[in-house]
Order: sequence, then structure tokens, then C-alpha cells
Amino acid sequence: MAWITPIYDRTATDVTNKVQKAYQDYIFYNRIEENTEYIETIATAQGYPLSFTTKYDWDNEDIQIRTNTERIIDNLEDIESTIPTATPSPPSDMRFLTFGEANDMEEILFNSKAIIEGIVENYLVASFSGGTDRTRQYLQRG
Repeated sequence: MAWITPIYDRTATDVTNKVQKAYQDYIFYNRIEENTEYIETIATAQGYPLSFTTKYDWDNEDIQIRTNTERIIDNLEDIESTIPTATPSPPSDMRFLTFGEANDMEEILFNSKAIIEGIVENYLVASFSGGTDRTRQYLQRG
């Protein structure tokens, strides 16, 4: 899954002017779901125990299915509890999602990715060789 640049700078003016990024549509949901799966992939590679069910073939008929929106919130809560960020919590319900809550959802994903990538960047890979046995270790940069 590829990372899709999240949108977390929506404003009331965007909503008033009906700017595309202000819509809670299938594009929004596909971006959230694909970025959630991306976080799962990079977090798991670093030893964080994340496992999600995601859907990234949303269309406009899927949007108000409560089980899907509850799953998205659960996924974001799991990310927040595993990779704490300074981002506000996910919304408790998506029926009347505000632009601020949509920003929070995408900022959780953005910040989580930045934290995981920061962890990876702060470790160096060292290879040790002893006879025919080769071992790789991650060493923290000092």
C-alpha cells in the first residue's frame, strides 16, 4: 500500500466554499484506509503489534455504513494506543464528522508515520560476522 499525503488543514472556509478536501467522501475514506494499512506495514516491520482490517475500495454507497466507520475509529484508536502522538484522539462517532475531527484523524496517521520513520532513521544497521554465521543488529545512534 502506498502512502497518500493526508489532509489535515481543512477550515470552515473550505466547508463554506465546498472545496474538495472538505468533503467526507469515498476519496477521504480511501485515503484514511490506505494510510492505516501503510502504518500497519511499517509499524509491524519495526516490531509494533498492529493488525487491522481495512477497506480501500470505497464508493459513495459505503460511507454511512456504521460498521465501517466504527472500524476506522477502532483502527485509529489502536494506532494511538500503540504509537502515542500529541494528536487529539479520534472522534467517538463519524455520523456528524466535523472538519476538525477529520483533520485529527488524518493528523494521527501523519504523526504516527513520522514517529515510526524517526525510529528507523535513529538506528544504524551493523553486520557482525563470526565464521559462517552473520548477524544483523540495530544500533541506536548516539
